[in-house]
Amino acid sequence: NTLMGFSEEGAKPWLPVNLAYEEMTPEKQEHDPHSTLQFIRAFLKWRKQNPIMIEGDIMFFETNIEGVLGFTRGAGAQKRTCIFNLTEKPVMLAVSGQPVFEWPEVTGEIENGQANLISFSFVII
Repeated sequence: NTLMGFSEEGAKPWLPVNLAYEEMTPEKQEHDPHSTLQFIRAFLKWRKQNPIMIEGDIMFFETNIEGVLGFTRGAGAQKRTCIFNLTEKPVMLAVSGQPVFEWPEVTGEIENGQANLISFSFVII
């Protein structure tokens, strides 16, 4: 199926569907435990179990690293620190705490008070 589930069979798409996206269809990702689809499902499930990530205040902070976004989410004593590396290069920065959500090749690692973030990764503490 050259429409790859984006339209009903026999439909004429406005633009052609790039065949390179065939491996990214939900049907292909459904059985891959490390797929983007499974990551999003796991993250949304985790987020629903952590109300401060939905309802808590957001306070941005300076990371002093270009392309690295940092903010805290929460209220009162219940807060989570979220750091996102939005660059193509790995970065390291000092943090306190341990990750509360982990996913292979997407989340950073923390060792000896240093967050190691590969390109386009994040850590939530």
